Amino acid sequence: MPTIRKGRTDQTGFSSVLGAIVAIELILSPWTSHPFDVGAFLSQTDRVFFLGMNPTTGWPFGGVFLLILLVSQLPILVLPAWSTPIVLRIALLKVPLILADLGATISLARTARQRGKTPFQSLRYLLDPVVFFTTVFHGTFDSLANAASALGIGYILEGNYAGAGLVLGFGAGAKYYPAALVPLLIVVSYRKRGWRSAITALSTFTLGAIGTLAPVLISGGGSITTGAVQNILGQSASRVQASPWSIWRGFEYLGVHLSGRNELYVAIIVPLFLALTLLCTRRVTERHVAQYALLTVVAIVVFDPGAVFQFYSWIVAPLAIYVIVTQDLFASYVGLAASILAVWMELAVEGSPAYWLNTFAIPPNMGTIHTILLPVWLYPLLMCAMTILCVRVLRRGLTDSRITAPRVWLQIIPAAAATTFLAAVIALGVLTAGQPIRRDYLERERLNTVNLVPVLGHRVGRACTLTYDLGEFKWMASRSVARHLTATLLFGEGQRLQIVDPAQGLTFRGTPVTVRYVITTNLVSRRVVLEAPVAVPRPLLLKREFKVTPCPGAPDIAPLLSYSIGIREAETAGKHGWDPKRGR
Repeated sequence: MPTIRKGRTDQTGFSSVLGAIVAIELILSPWTSHPFDVGAFLSQTDRVFFLGMNPTTGWPFGGVFLLILLVSQLPILVLPAWSTPIVLRIALLKVPLILADLGATISLARTARQRGKTPFQSLRYLLDPVVFFTTVFHGTFDSLANAASALGIGYILEGNYAGAGLVLGFGAGAKYYPAALVPLLIVVSYRKRGWRSAITALSTFTLGAIGTLAPVLISGGGSITTGAVQNILGQSASRVQASPWSIWRGFEYLGVHLSGRNELYVAIIVPLFLALTLLCTRRVTERHVAQYALLTVVAIVVFDPGAVFQFYSWIVAPLAIYVIVTQDLFASYVGLAASILAVWMELAVEGSPAYWLNTFAIPPNMGTIHTILLPVWLYPLLMCAMTILCVRVLRRGLTDSRITAPRVWLQIIPAAAATTFLAAVIALGVLTAGQPIRRDYLERERLNTVNLVPVLGHRVGRACTLTYDLGEFKWMASRSVARHLTATLLFGEGQRLQIVDPAQGLTFRGTPVTVRYVITTNLVSRRVVLEAPVAVPRPLLLKREFKVTPCPGAPDIAPLLSYSIGIREAETAGKHGWDPKRGR
């Protein structure tokens, strides 16, 4: 009887803490987001709802991601007037992401209870800085795949291999990386129950993956193929330089030039090698499953030449399971340090003002983050943390009995460190804002804007050609969309250039028209620009060329070409038959 009462008390306290954390996240979520990612997501829904575009056109992810994105914005379709307050749209976007993190935490709590551990250990996931920052601050959909991974690994530990395959298949329909756990699933199911179980697990994964990827593959195979390269293994196929979150950046510091695509294969080979090693192990235990699951996900993140900071959130659920199974506090603390470093590098590389740009008229000035710690200093610390974590996890003979620290410290220390870090970031943003909140700061047209960086052509005297390629945005050439496009050249502040547009036979100078903030398509770009209108040729050209005098020194300082879709003008042209007078 006392055991039952203790269990109920433990569950009540855990539910209360979980509810409080989720409530705080929901309150904070409307006020922060990354403008490029959130803008891309919301503009996708606007094009589908109001322009009648095929939902899968230009969509580089799976069907689960797309479905949840569209469902989150359904209130905007019913009541389009709600699209004006950007904070409302961001809040709607983030609700399913926060619920996915909640689901991952509940799954981890279930794994903990099955092993006689307190459910509070699952908060190791929810309170991790990189998880919080990815979902609440950034607003990306990694939490969907994280929840699938947490449940999938939990099912493998339980012996529910068919369920694990199905869950990992659905996870691949959100972000592709849960597929990396399939070799582990096949090996464990084969070692425990034979080939029939392994084939069943592979079949359920295939069923889940095809069911969620097929709709996008059928209608937009090119987009999803490109997305697979860019989002599973990063964008290194089109990059010269490795990401600062990747181990390959260290080779560049040593003067070793990357081939680009070849480094991607390492991220595939390492998980396969780990699964093969497990296949040869004398006896497969729970510790082995947790150990190899964690190392698999670490490998696809660290060996990804195009990794970004939110990829480090992928590691947290397998790490939490590893800690639950082994009670390895040291590994938990090293992983926490890596999460903090990954987020801090994001703030140092891109700056924190962008995360408040959607909801503040003038973003907070947090330049000190750029100067206190630079990425070149943070990179070796991050790679050291990941190396220490892998060495720790790979060591032999780990048993629960070797851990002597009280279990309560597993809950208190990571939670305190994470809370302190997150409170510092939030406080810095609020204290330095200095401007009233403008809820309508980012208008719908701004959410439907593509800003292109040019390729510089051959120089002829002081002049050269600028080529802007719309190849990745071919959907803009469709008749319904192109009818409502406007084009603008965005000059750097103070630039005075003479530009000739051969498509229109126009010559104009970079005269100041309007000053505004622009989020461009590259990583570090937030700059004040001056606008000059450019006519959009009919039919729309996928490549635009301008002759410019004098030639800009580099693409990063050349004028941007900005294409904007007029959503208000397109509402009457959409297949939904929107009529502003009737409001429907």
